Amino acid sequence: EYAVDLALSDDGKTLFCGSIGASGGEMYTKVYALRVKDGEEKSYTLPSSSCISINTVSSDRFNVLTTDGLYVFDSSKDEMLINNVPFNSKLIYWASDSDGNIAALTDNTGNISENTLRVFDAKAEEKYSLSIEDSIEDIFVKGEEALLLYGDSVVAVKDGEIDRKLFFRNKAVGVVKASRQIYCYSMGGVEKAKVQ
Repeated sequence: EYAVDLALSDDGKTLFCGSIGASGGEMYTKVYALRVKDGEEKSYTLPSSSCISINTVSSDRFNVLTTDGLYVFDSSKDEMLINNVPFNSKLIYWASDSDGNIAALTDNTGNISENTLRVFDAKAEEKYSLSIEDSIEDIFVKGEEALLLYGDSVVAVKDGEIDRKLFFRNKAVGVVKASRQIYCYSMGGVEKAKVQ
């Protein structure tokens, strides 16, 4: 097994680790919850998946984003899996913020320019989804707002609708929002997005 992501609960009481492994030619995800105070460890296995990211919701609850879906666990209960949101399609891009919100861009048809954006809150409840008919190059999420980057522009999506479209001078490779400003980064540096 190989560790992919670590997350510490906000109260510092539990360390979560997501790892991937293979058995009999099948990939799997194994998630560990370690109580820092007494060293008690619990582990959970998700067959036929590859862990991408872990977000903590509380000292017991955590989300695991895998290649095939989003899972919510509660390590304080015997039944660990609270919720499973299957993607039923290929995960292309994903982003998460420090509050546990997740944006996932999935390919439903095999056509790179026909995708679905799905935004989830920290409890893995889907807030909205939106069909996207552009070839997206990066995504970013903060709260319920998602940013979709393609070419020299970025689209801000809120509540399942396009809120605004901004442009850059250069073709960007990544997008980020800091405070209220949206920036892109490219081989030439960092640039602030502008309304055209």
